[in-house]
Amino acid sequence: MASLIPSLLVGLSLSAAAEPTEAAPAESADDVAARPRGRGSRIALGIGSGVGFAAGAAWYFVLGDTYGAGDPASLMVGGGMIGAGGVLAGAAVAGLAGDDALVDAVSSPAIAAGLGYNGGAWAGEAIPYSPKLSLSPAVPLGDWGQLGLSSSASTDLGASLDLDPRPQAGTEPVLEASGRSVDLSAELQVYATRHVWFALRPMTQVRVEQFQYADGQSQTLHRRATMPATAGAWFNVSDRQRFGMYVGPRWDRIRTGDGEGSTWLGPLYGEAHYDLQLDHGRLLWGESHSRVRLSYLHTNFDGAGFNAGAMVGFAGPFRVEWDLSIRKPDARWAWQAGLDADIGEGGGAAMSIGLTPPNAWRKR
Repeated sequence: MASLIPSLLVGLSLSAAAEPTEAAPAESADDVAARPRGRGSRIALGIGSGVGFAAGAAWYFVLGDTYGAGDPASLMVGGGMIGAGGVLAGAAVAGLAGDDALVDAVSSPAIAAGLGYNGGAWAGEAIPYSPKLSLSPAVPLGDWGQLGLSSSASTDLGASLDLDPRPQAGTEPVLEASGRSVDLSAELQVYATRHVWFALRPMTQVRVEQFQYADGQSQTLHRRATMPATAGAWFNVSDRQRFGMYVGPRWDRIRTGDGEGSTWLGPLYGEAHYDLQLDHGRLLWGESHSRVRLSYLHTNFDGAGFNAGAMVGFAGPFRVEWDLSIRKPDARWAWQAGLDADIGEGGGAAMSIGLTPPNAWRKR
């Protein structure tokens, strides 16, 4: 299933691909010389990803968790899978839809509204939908970088309902839960070369969850994760594809109700992403492009994780995102629609619609 969903999204994008109605601006000799060589870059990334995956797997199965394999080994395995999977998908996309430069690449919308689906309910249980609002403006810093700010807020529409499935319990309600969340981050990107750049992204994630138990008691739980120095690096695999990773320490804080909380060093935080850009020519009211992003998120802060055999609770979820952008000719802003899904235990899906200003390839 994990490999089927990315294939479906890539196939959906490729089925809409067409030659653009207007020719792209002609490139100079210097531009052509500076373009990344997609095939060679994909081979190098594929080898590096395979080595990372093998090293992480060996750490798990040979050395064991005695040497603290959990966090770093999981990130190496997850990042290796994204790199290798992205290389395979990227080679197929390049062969079918081309690998030349795009005039207007897809990035994160500056403003977006979405609705989250948290899974289907069973046997009379209830799982609420979760609307979400996101703001992600970016400020260019000349030719050497840019500063991006991001904030999002989400809340449950009602409460989830869990039942006691035991025959003697008569499927009585045992727990109602609802929650809301706020995420804040700022990302400084510094361009090392035309195709490589580094990033520093401090982040804070806040969750407030309310629980109502069958015996009439209730509890409010406040959770906060702070990642003050998450560092990352990106490089263009080709003109339409790129790979990036982030890693950094995380501090967790939990308190109940109005009580005193405690703070401790939490699990290592990490991300790995592979982006594929596609050109669909004219669609509906304007020129259209889409981005498929394959990701591994080394965090189970929201309960989602990828478990395999006896490895339970170590790895975070895999995520697949598809963003479609349509811009009218000569329009400054583009409409953008998105679909994403977390693949793993406790994962969900979401859809969104937003607006995107003119963007640079390096923008998130």
